[in-house]
Amino acid sequence: METPKYFEFMNPILQSLRNGGGTLTNEEIIDAVFRIMNLPNEVIEKPQTGHSVGEAEYRIAWAKTYLKKAGYLARSTRGVWALTPQGKVADKVDERSIVNEVQKEDRARRRAKRNAQPIEEISQAEFDEPGSEDLEEVEEELSWKQQILNAVLAIPPDAFERLSQRLLRECGFTQVEVTGRTGDGGIDGKGVL
Repeated sequence: METPKYFEFMNPILQSLRNGGGTLTNEEIIDAVFRIMNLPNEVIEKPQTGHSVGEAEYRIAWAKTYLKKAGYLARSTRGVWALTPQGKVADKVDERSIVNEVQKEDRARRRAKRNAQPIEEISQAEFDEPGSEDLEEVEEELSWKQQILNAVLAIPPDAFERLSQRLLRECGFTQVEVTGRTGDGGIDGKGVL
């Protein structure tokens, strides 16, 4: 069996994230996609020339990149991927149109970069005393804790569980599951650190 093309991994990636509550680590996505696609070990273990990961993992990485550029996924710095609002509502995506759109945008970006004018130097006036807009930024920054607290207190319980799931993944936990249900002794989830 041949390794699927990178774009053939797009819908299984979205499905794995939906099944995982909207967020998963890289490793969790890879494992879930392999299960969803029922890939044999010979495909999973096939090496990618010049890379330390297998060919299938390498192609999954490219598929995630295309889905991110197309607006279906977001990635944190800790390797946790999340469905965007667009990704949450997409039952199935047209892989070919995503590839075409992303490549078209990349070509346009490269063309614009080649044609870009040099950036002007910043004038000294921009380094002088802070203005009222700077004071507003400081006040905004000081109130962020209160804004977060208000937002967390206002979300429904199931959304709070998904938020907690995401935070645990961001902190390095794996196999994070939300298990909250009646009669569970107060245990709403589990994960491995």
